Amino acid sequence: MRRVSLEEAFALAEQHFPAGPEALCETLGMSVRYAACVGTEGWCVHNCASGNTRITINSRSPRVRQRFTLAHEVAHVLRILNAPNPATSPTHVPWPSAGPFVNDLAEERVVDAIAADLLIPRGILRVRLPHLPATEREIAAVAKAAGISPWVVCQAMTAHASALGLSGAEVVFIRQDRVDFRRSSTGEPLVADAKGEHQRALVTSDAALSNTASIAYKHETVSLLFVQRTVAPRSAPSADDLRKQLFGEDRSLQGSFAGAIGAWTNRHRSSASFANVDALITGFIAHYTQHWSKKPHLLAVLRSDACRQWLLLVLRAKLSPPRATDKG
Repeated sequence: MRRVSLEEAFALAEQHFPAGPEALCETLGMSVRYAACVGTEGWCVHNCASGNTRITINSRSPRVRQRFTLAHEVAHVLRILNAPNPATSPTHVPWPSAGPFVNDLAEERVVDAIAADLLIPRGILRVRLPHLPATEREIAAVAKAAGISPWVVCQAMTAHASALGLSGAEVVFIRQDRVDFRRSSTGEPLVADAKGEHQRALVTSDAALSNTASIAYKHETVSLLFVQRTVAPRSAPSADDLRKQLFGEDRSLQGSFAGAIGAWTNRHRSSASFANVDALITGFIAHYTQHWSKKPHLLAVLRSDACRQWLLLVLRAKLSPPRATDKG
């Protein structure tokens, strides 16, 4: 197996995105097999003398988890290949089932960070997240395109915060109601009460128009708080910008919302005013969440942060009193 530097590996991963780890396995001649595993997500056996590498991935795990495990094991091999004096004996590297970024070993955390860069390279992040702080929906879109979990995107954004244009970013892992591990791009915590901020962010949408945004994730016994900070607040999008983001060229989807807004404003026109537009939006979302319960494509748009912002701008325009005209 030829020696590949980390810089070369990251460049190859970006060139073959979203299949960077898979491309590295092919380039380096690593064999990969999928088998049912118990108590581990996978392992790697690398023979430093012959250069042969065999990676095993848990076939029972979700696809995004399998891809992270693959990247993690590839990262182990890259660390061995780039070590000053690599061992000459076979190396066996098992990965327990704790999950990405929550392992207690410092070496495993280094490997996890390399794995994130192989799955979502810095150059891809800069192209796909041009506006910061990124919203939860934007992070989810990048994760889907990369075939990974949003948690991995958050980790990569924290590692490359400065290059992306963030003045600071932090990931905080909370396990069994205690802060288990946190990593900040500045070396200092961005939030003092991580657990309290996580609870607040679970019920409050991320502040897309602020210079600080907190996004909360929860999965089984482990939770994640992701905090982003920019020098200046994110510029507010126009109603037309939001319309394009929500509907694109789908006129049928846009028509469904236009009809619903028209019906809702007509029903409440007698009591509606600029002062209670927020209540009008809340009522609209609650009503159509039930009305469209069997139409997931409409619900996905309705529940997004961008939709609430768009509704605010549209309803403000509809409910504003007409300007007086000079008849003289």
